[in-house]
Amino acid sequence: MSFTLSIDDFVITFFVAGVGVTTLPLQIYSMIKVAVSPEVNAVSTLLMALTLTLIALASRLAPDTLKGRA
Repeated sequence: MSFTLSIDDFVITFFVAGVGVTTLPLQIYSMIKVAVSPEVNAVSTLLMALTLTLIALASRLAPDTLKGRA
């Protein structure tokens, strides 16, 4: 969940990133400003697949915790 939320924090990353540092949210934003290219679509697909895989893995490893029955 924290990985997904870190991608969402573009504004914070934009102001905190140092000179010459390009993080993934900044790179995606700069690619989208020009045009939506196949690279942006590929990165988005990979991030979605990784997030769904981690959610499925977490539900298999700790099903009771995710349902609130700690």
